[in-house]
Amino acid sequence: GLNYQPKVLHVQVSPGLEPGFYDSLLDLGLDAIIIGTVPTGGIPSEGEFSFIPFISRATELKIPVYSLRGSTTGAEREIGVRGGGLSPYRRNLEHMYEPERDAIEAGAIPLESPDTSQLEEVVEEIRCVYSKRPNYQEGIDEVSKLFSSPKFVERIKKIREPR
Repeated sequence: GLNYQPKVLHVQVSPGLEPGFYDSLLDLGLDAIIIGTVPTGGIPSEGEFSFIPFISRATELKIPVYSLRGSTTGAEREIGVRGGGLSPYRRNLEHMYEPERDAIEAGAIPLESPDTSQLEEVVEEIRCVYSKRPNYQEGIDEVSKLFSSPKFVERIKKIREPR
């Protein structure tokens, strides 16, 4: 179509949120999903509140699932790793928690520099990428270029390698 409007779903993780609610939305022809995590980057990965099956199914359906770290306070920002992009600091995968690793192994694509305080800009940029109707890998590569350094992208690939 001449003026394609991409379907981008935003899910904000919060305590007690049941991912089953979102499962039916995977059949609506989504172009991308953005999951806003808690500030540590974690996504619930155990029990009835686990998002891992949702992320796995989306990935199988070739719907990229981007994870956006929850916004942090000024003090936490000062401790963060400095970098460019939209945010004053970048995500540091060296010290990640197990739930974040589980989500990455299931197919989630963490974005390095933005956090949920820049959600509107991130959604807009991702919509712009998907308005060009890229294939699955082209879309991921394009979004990764916008929000993550090549070194960060390499770390994600290493995490996905079988242990």
